[in-house]
Amino acid sequence: RRVPDAERKDKTREALARFLGALSSGDVAAVEEQLAADVIDMSDGGGEYLAARNPIYGSNRVARYMLGISPEADVPVRSAVCELNGLPAFIFEFSWTNRTRAAPRVVIACDVDENGLIVAFYTVLASRKLTAVPDVSAV
Repeated sequence: RRVPDAERKDKTREALARFLGALSSGDVAAVEEQLAADVIDMSDGGGEYLAARNPIYGSNRVARYMLGISPEADVPVRSAVCELNGLPAFIFEFSWTNRTRAAPRVVIACDVDENGLIVAFYTVLASRKLTAVPDVSAV
């Protein structure tokens, strides 16, 4: 891992914003455009919440997975961008009513390449691993 500098923080913040915009469009191609071809998604539900059991590889598969796990429009979501481990990351808080074992809080961090494309997602859902992460209302 590289030490986060101002340029890397800016690229990460911009990539996360573009990704969230593409994700909200619901368009697989728009999401894929934000990802490196060899992107990887790693999820950690800690056995507590549903998460991908194995890493997901490739821009098309990661894009479809991210769109597939996105909440429906009627699910209340609070979100914020905060700094975790020196880089911007998303915090989401959901008010699920229709999903069993769905995490109420999710943190998504990423790594970006020199072109600003996302090369890796690190998604943490396990509540015991998010104890130091602030609530969205505190960010």
